[in-house]
Amino acid sequence: MMIETDYNNIKDKRTYPLNISKTTIDVSLLDYVRKLIILQELRDEMWTDDLLTTLEKYLSSNQQRVLIVYVDQHTSSLQLLHSIPSTATSINTIYNLCYFIRKIDASDCIISIDDFLKQIQFGCINGKSIPCLTALVSILFGPLFMDITKIQEMIKNDFANELNQFLATFYEIQYKNMLSMTYLFIPKDGVDKTIEELVKDKALVTRFESVMLKWHHQLKDVLLIQDRLTNINEQSIGIHEEINFWQECLTDLHHIRKQLQRTELKNIIHVLILSKSAYIEQFLQAENEVQEFIEYVEDCLKFLKILDEPSFQLNDISLEKLKAVIIDIFYRILITWHHSKFFATSERIKLVVSKVCCHLRFIQGDFRLIHLNFECIQQIKSKA
Repeated sequence: MMIETDYNNIKDKRTYPLNISKTTIDVSLLDYVRKLIILQELRDEMWTDDLLTTLEKYLSSNQQRVLIVYVDQHTSSLQLLHSIPSTATSINTIYNLCYFIRKIDASDCIISIDDFLKQIQFGCINGKSIPCLTALVSILFGPLFMDITKIQEMIKNDFANELNQFLATFYEIQYKNMLSMTYLFIPKDGVDKTIEELVKDKALVTRFESVMLKWHHQLKDVLLIQDRLTNINEQSIGIHEEINFWQECLTDLHHIRKQLQRTELKNIIHVLILSKSAYIEQFLQAENEVQEFIEYVEDCLKFLKILDEPSFQLNDISLEKLKAVIIDIFYRILITWHHSKFFATSERIKLVVSKVCCHLRFIQGDFRLIHLNFECIQQIKSKA
């Protein structure tokens, strides 16, 4: 993953001995750049005269745009390269790396810290394999490719579109597998442009549409969870398990809502509205449905939780106490039926009763028990 560091407040105030005999670079700049190289495995003694010379030449000449710094785990040596390691052997021995990218319009020689901060893009990537992959693609390969002036704009646009689709799918799978959460990938295309400029860029608008369609599919997948209670395969799950499921669902929905409120995402939607995108309405509808679904899930959890404790007692209860607990549960179900928006239909209340019956493990029977319980609740409700 990419680590953001406050480079203006570096705790390590040590100075490093520089053995370069002749240099046009201010020693304080070289010392500053070395402090930016934050690698867990780095030791002072790893800096050799040759490496210091490589660093000095990178700053004093615009012949090389990229400088990659990492510690080779196999040889325990510091490496300064002008290209990204591509061999399998190198990649497997890199756990962390720092990168420096010279801007296209950078001056030939960078002689001060102020010049460096204006003309060099830099940062650190910490992690292994998969987390590093997205960082390498998005902050190294992507910007380097897009800055090449000789490449046609049509090719750049196709590349940017495919890159966005790759990152969107990659993050989606990663977040689902690791955190069971929905991640809406927001591209960084056009972050330096105004809304008016973005609307005029037809190629960029098309890329925004592709990303928005990805968001729409993700939102619709989440909304499909609403059918869970009517799924016959889920009717054998008890109240407690149901609460856990909906709690995880609500956490994901809150995470989605927070992402939908991000300024970067809202700007993209605003651009597509102004561009009169043919797909914007279906996204806005799905966005509203997510908000309504959040309210339903909150309502669902609120009333499922009042059934949790008495239903749990049914797992191991004597026949003498069964009647009192069942009556208590029935009255709680009545409260749920009367006040809940989510459980306002008889079909959903029947499903709640079926989940309560899952706790009656010592009773051998079939769905006749569910219908009998439901009839009792209907009679009580009609008299209420």
